[in-house]
Amino acid sequence: LYGINYRGYGGSTGRPSQSALSADALAVFDHVRARHETVSAIGRSLGTAPATYLAAHRDVDRLVLITPFESILKVAQRRYPMFPIAWMLKDEYDNLAPAAAVRSPVLLFVAGHDRMIRPSHAQNLRQAMAGPTQTILIPDARHYNVTGFDEFEDNLIRFFTRD
Repeated sequence: LYGINYRGYGGSTGRPSQSALSADALAVFDHVRARHETVSAIGRSLGTAPATYLAAHRDVDRLVLITPFESILKVAQRRYPMFPIAWMLKDEYDNLAPAAAVRSPVLLFVAGHDRMIRPSHAQNLRQAMAGPTQTILIPDARHYNVTGFDEFEDNLIRFFTRD
């Protein structure tokens, strides 16, 4: 299991941006792949963008996206309709564009009471995926506690242990 901090967080240097996180995902994958036969990726919330980008550009064995979104732009426009968000955001973190190139099996976890990212984002993302995709809705979960439910752990284990 390998985990990385975003640039500028957790003692990591640099500044986070869509292009930087995407480049980091590719570099980490290449480093890990040289040491392991198969590599899977998991992204949560903002981390779904570099994980999706990675799976679109590398041969990822499996991809798990937890509380994924279509784009940060769409999330922000819904939350702040009174502001010109498209002009204010530096990076869109678009997941739909690379989704069409993802060929690996994908598992999407959706929190039923997510006030940050609506479940429709995962539905639209699932439709854009090229490979086999499964969605798990955890009805009582919120954005920040979705990983604390037994349904999450059970489905994650099942996804990684099936052929």
